[in-house]
Amino acid sequence: MREQLEALIQQMVEKGIRYDAIVQDFEKCYISRVLERVKGNQSRAARTLGMHRNTLSRKIAEYNLTTDFRNKPAETLVRGFNGTRPIGRAYEPVPSTSRAAAAAGRDGAGRTQGRR
Repeated sequence: MREQLEALIQQMVEKGIRYDAIVQDFEKCYISRVLERVKGNQSRAARTLGMHRNTLSRKIAEYNLTTDFRNKPAETLVRGFNGTRPIGRAYEPVPSTSRAAAAAGRDGAGRTQGRR
């Protein structure tokens, strides 16, 4: 990947592309891809990007990005997804407890949580 980046940078320098234009284009594309991956969930996208949710909202408005990915085919939404979820800048495995069990107030072993 490092070689590809070096080649890309060389091409940009040779073509005289301005730094600020490239940074904006990169940021817009990167934010858009992350939003697509998390199906438009701005809180998750902000965590993945390592920025505050309000900063992300401002950038979404600044770049006029879409956050509605509900009608996209599933294979394009989770391209590269490998069973991990973003936590800040690191990744940790997705827990094995189901969302249905969590919603019902049960832990992974089927025990009821909360009030007794």
